[in-house]
Amino acid sequence: MLSDLSKYGFINAKIRSKIGNIFNQNDLDHFRNELKYYDLVNVLVEKNYINEKDLSVDNAVENLEYLLVSHLINIFEDILSDIQHKTIKKFTTFLLQKYEIRNLKNILRLWYKKDVSLMDYIYQKKIVHSINYEALFSAEDLNAILDILEGTPYYDILKKEAPQFKEKNSLFQLETALDKYYYDLIFSHLHLLNKRDQKIIKKFYGFEIDIKNFLLMMRFKNYYDLDVETFLKHLIPSGYKTNTQMFKEIYQKDEVSMDLFNIFSGLPEYISKDITKKLGSELNLKNKMMLVNDILNEFMLIEIRNTLGHYPFTVGIIIVYLLLKELEINSVISILNLKYYDII
Repeated sequence: MLSDLSKYGFINAKIRSKIGNIFNQNDLDHFRNELKYYDLVNVLVEKNYINEKDLSVDNAVENLEYLLVSHLINIFEDILSDIQHKTIKKFTTFLLQKYEIRNLKNILRLWYKKDVSLMDYIYQKKIVHSINYEALFSAEDLNAILDILEGTPYYDILKKEAPQFKEKNSLFQLETALDKYYYDLIFSHLHLLNKRDQKIIKKFYGFEIDIKNFLLMMRFKNYYDLDVETFLKHLIPSGYKTNTQMFKEIYQKDEVSMDLFNIFSGLPEYISKDITKKLGSELNLKNKMMLVNDILNEFMLIEIRNTLGHYPFTVGIIIVYLLLKELEINSVISILNLKYYDII
């Protein structure tokens, strides 16, 4: 077997040289608190996150989000091209699949709403599987979508949920099933990694699941009149700090924010208090969720940076870098949205 040094030495050196260019917490705080929307756009152009020629005339936030996600996909593909070890390459490809699923969910939303205005912001290139997104948007019904997706893993997932879609006329079941598939893909292939690397994945992707489940609970409590058992069926398993029993108890209470310290035990007190304050504000639910997601991403960024010094010759450095880059881009997108819609 290859030693850790031979497997990861080259990619480790390349990645560590890139980490110093990632926006740090001071940068992100500066973006949030001091820059206006168009000033931040200029920073992204100057730092080569986006190309000025690709900007839309009105600098629409949807266009910027598309350009930043494209930037992130290109980084994944660049890292993949440098990975020689087949097992690590395979696992990193699974991580990249998140953006294909994100793309698929976006096109399903546009198809459902018959909204052609945002089609220019759908990533059309192949990510992992060959998918004709234009054909998906033009599909007559869900059966036609299934025909287009045949041969991809998404065919069986959506086919299984098709009766629920037809009954409820909602994409919610389809989107939840796609999210569950993605995290099951990651966690069911942990055996490909060594114990130390498995620990990294369980921690960071588990915390990502915690965030998704928490935001899901906010949606369920505000948008859907469903019993607790129905809600629990939609939870994504393998959370890092949370479990089903915890969510079951909190879901049945009137106020979610008061239980935040229990949901995310171990969060720095200033972050927990900030989230609790946001949840108690007069903002609408969508804006509250955007703010909470931004704060939790901030905490996750801190956790990832604390890991950087501990895994010099393992897949961990690849995962940590990609997570760090992903959270950086997600944070920038979040700040852009908050500024674009005058929330901050």
